[in-house]
Amino acid sequence: MERAKNANAEKKREAIVDTATYLFAKFGFQQTPVEKIAEACDISKALVFHYFKCKEDILFEVMNVHMELLLTATDSAQYRHVPPQFCFHEFCQKLLHLYVGGANSQKVLLYELGSLPADQRKEIIAKERYLIDYAVILLNRALLPREIDIRRLRIQVMLFFGMINWSHSWFKSSATDERDELSEYVAETTIEALKN
Repeated sequence: MERAKNANAEKKREAIVDTATYLFAKFGFQQTPVEKIAEACDISKALVFHYFKCKEDILFEVMNVHMELLLTATDSAQYRHVPPQFCFHEFCQKLLHLYVGGANSQKVLLYELGSLPADQRKEIIAKERYLIDYAVILLNRALLPREIDIRRLRIQVMLFFGMINWSHSWFKSSATDERDELSEYVAETTIEALKN
């Protein structure tokens, strides 16, 4: 009985986060009162506050869930015995597939980070930095034994994320082969830019 109760509570919490993600992406965090989230979920404002202390906690949950999903792309244990370039290609491919259906979450992450309290913002930024550092390591390995200026490498990694982070706004296909084709192009473009 307790397990069913907890599962139901988790579903309600997820529904609040999913609804808030959509509303924050469409109207912006500041323009979305908790009443609007409650109304869209068909629950009371009091019930929203039962699960979250404040609206900022909902925003943090939206971003944190999305970042945790993106961080699954850094699982490289399976790549120990494959060429390093393959690892970078796979990383790019994983990220682009994770963006499928995640346009609202990505939009909230890109536009609303400044709306978080300092401690929560710091936590999200730390996860973003981890993702960036991971990409730097993969690219550096992919280019060895060539010596790459670390500053140039980091700039290229930021350009890489610039290409893929905004793909939700212009690349609408969720077809696996089309996503794979795009990820190959992005990965190769990034690697080739550092070879010159």
